[in-house]
Amino acid sequence: MSRNLIVNAFGRDMVVPKMSSKRRDACAASFEDAVFVMGGRITDSYGSLGSCEMFQQPYFYSFLLLAQRIRSVIETDTIHDTGIQSPRIAVSLRNATLITVWKRLSMLPWDIVVLVVRFLARSTVKSWRPIPHMTIGRALACAVAFEGAVIVMGGDDGTKNGKALSSCEMYQHLVTSNKNIPAVGRMSEWHPLPDMITKRAAACAVTVEGAVIVMGGHDGNGKTLSSCEMYLSGKWCRISDMTTARSYACAVTVNDTVIVMGGQDGNKVMLKSCEMYNPSEKQWHPLPDMRMVRKNFHATTLHGKVILMGGITTYMDVNASEQHIPTNACEVYDPIAAEENCPQWDLHEMTAGTKRWGACAGKFNDRVIVCGGCMEGYLQDSCDAYPPLEMRARRPSGNSLATSIISFFRRLRSET
Repeated sequence: MSRNLIVNAFGRDMVVPKMSSKRRDACAASFEDAVFVMGGRITDSYGSLGSCEMFQQPYFYSFLLLAQRIRSVIETDTIHDTGIQSPRIAVSLRNATLITVWKRLSMLPWDIVVLVVRFLARSTVKSWRPIPHMTIGRALACAVAFEGAVIVMGGDDGTKNGKALSSCEMYQHLVTSNKNIPAVGRMSEWHPLPDMITKRAAACAVTVEGAVIVMGGHDGNGKTLSSCEMYLSGKWCRISDMTTARSYACAVTVNDTVIVMGGQDGNKVMLKSCEMYNPSEKQWHPLPDMRMVRKNFHATTLHGKVILMGGITTYMDVNASEQHIPTNACEVYDPIAAEENCPQWDLHEMTAGTKRWGACAGKFNDRVIVCGGCMEGYLQDSCDAYPPLEMRARRPSGNSLATSIISFFRRLRSET
């Protein structure tokens, strides 16, 4: 069985429960085992949330990954009855009896293990769990997962005039020794970080080469920003401006470069232009345009490809008037193909299931998790999970499963 299918043992129909609150214009940050959603709005008017919540992988999925690692160690003969050479596994397997049990389990067809764990995981999916509120309510903020911590930056305070913020705060999720993350007394609280140089809302942020970079947004007074700044060694510093001022854009990191896409300019005209920042060159370079203009969308990377989903785009009505509508179209950009003189965005056949805008997204167990937003004029608390683009046809066939079961019982019979 392929490793991809083992890693995605939830199956194609993975279900993510609803969040505890309906929210749009929230921000999200994701780790390997958890997705965090912070702030946003709960109404179509003013106001912003300080509440936060997280979704963590079910216990049985963690068990599957552990079983896979132990099985691979057993198959390569790095565990013996006389001792264990792997320090990570030695903690949980200290006697010959457990080693014998695991060696017996290694005979079990992996197809069956995955199917059983998939059933158990789906039947024990946990709900979203609240975490402490941020120190201030924020909507249209940006967030990153950085060295075991969630960092939230900027946004607006939800007032009628939409006052933009420069403040930043941090929630420690994992223990880290990175000097960019200050030591805190309690990990279960939000702690302030130095303010950004510029107040900005509807900006985008990424992590690259051990630093956090924030780009664009608006200042709350009608000015769309092209300025960018970097958080490194505990302080903010300016870096080169983007070639185009943009807010409501998205950004991702690919191969230690930053790619910024779409959004709207200072005249509130939606964009399909993209540009790339190379930290080593400290310059911005143009990239091919997207197939359609869009803002308030969500973007992520999977297997080295950039994936855009949802948001708002435009179309011309019968009166030749431009209208703004939500979209569920999915666009994919492959940087490797671009290097081979095929630089273009592709409208992928697997479109997003729902037309959401103002949603936030993160990666979770090699899947894209899209949370909240607005759909058909209503705020949402639902979440969608999308599998990797190349995984749709990879499933164990009935014949291979039957063959595995037969071979399993044959091995048992031969030992007896």
